[in-house]
Amino acid sequence: MGSTEEELLALVQGLEGIEDVSPILEGGQSYAYTAFDTYLSRRIFIKIYWYSDEYKDSLLSEPRRLSAIYQNNSQARDHIVNLYTAEKITADGESYILMKMEYCEGRSLSHKTGEFGLSVHQSLQIAKELCEGLHFLHSKDIVHRDIKPGNIMIPNGQCKLVDLGSATVLSGDDVSARVTSVKTLFYNPPESFPPTGKYYIPSDVYQIGVVLHEMLNGSYPEKLNPHKTAIKICESRFGKNVIEFGCFESCELEKQTVLHLANKQKLLEGLRSNKAYLPNSLKRIIKTCTHPDPMKRYRS
Repeated sequence: MGSTEEELLALVQGLEGIEDVSPILEGGQSYAYTAFDTYLSRRIFIKIYWYSDEYKDSLLSEPRRLSAIYQNNSQARDHIVNLYTAEKITADGESYILMKMEYCEGRSLSHKTGEFGLSVHQSLQIAKELCEGLHFLHSKDIVHRDIKPGNIMIPNGQCKLVDLGSATVLSGDDVSARVTSVKTLFYNPPESFPPTGKYYIPSDVYQIGVVLHEMLNGSYPEKLNPHKTAIKICESRFGKNVIEFGCFESCELEKQTVLHLANKQKLLEGLRSNKAYLPNSLKRIIKTCTHPDPMKRYRS
């Protein structure tokens, strides 16, 4: 981005009808704020990200999808965040998209889960509402592609799915979408990794299974300890001992580790062991959701 955080904050504070602006943490490609909209007489969420006409279709995908989802679809309002307006703004010669969205009170699921996880009842209630929101998206041939605790808000005890920046429409007979990057390793299904780089509706189901496992057993660590098999793969590929790995090779090592363990269905247990009291039926549901073969997962 060309503008500084301070310049963008000043721009938001200068918007007509906007008061009480507070910056909040958002992803690396955007800035986010909460504010009070005096015209709407309610608190709102504001998201700003860089814009260029050259990449218009890609950069406008999130507001366009949110707008299309909400148009004449009352179902969407329960479990998918609402978009109020989207507009192009200019700051210091750079163009940005400014989105005014529904403000979800409280924090995301990533803050709620904690080290010890949630109760079985809480976990299943959130998973049920998450599935309802995703079922609606899938009925419109939309895959979310970035389901993780940080993209799930729990305002007033109700699950809200946010951030459709990675979502895409499966058009015509094409039941899959290409994946250009692997953002959050632990939540990405095996088929989304290179060289396949594909994403299907059951790929969203995989991510639901991972999130359910995390809710039940506690938050995942930030990094995964290297698995000896993945180390051998990487040492064979790079011709180095693991202690000689640079930043790129270390990232590749973790990627290979996650992919290897996910294909063996040993990743989730490696992150957090299942609690002893969890019903076997629930463990089987998670195992089916996270099967390495997308055709062997739940279809909806």
